[in-house]
Amino acid sequence: MSELPYYIRFVERRGNISFGNNPRRGAFLQAFDADYHNGGGMIWWTDEPTKALTFKTQGEAIEVWQMQSIVKPRRSDGKPNKPFTSCTVEITQKIGPL
Repeated sequence: MSELPYYIRFVERRGNISFGNNPRRGAFLQAFDADYHNGGGMIWWTDEPTKALTFKTQGEAIEVWQMQSIVKPRRSDGKPNKPFTSCTVEITQKIGPL
């Protein structure tokens, strides 16, 4: 029996990260680039679970959510620049409505 994959799902935007599209609550992470816009980051979302990035563990998904930009590793306040954390997400195996 194979284990169900984990997904990163959109809940809300809390910061200035750019979106490649306008997600609805519950959209699935399709792609993420922490270095886009000189470290400002870019996220692409999809409503289709078959197009979503999948992860074997919650830990792998958390690593992506907390990924630090290489081109701009620090914010102006000196803290690590982790653009994706400006989104509230849910890491889940659920593909139905949140």
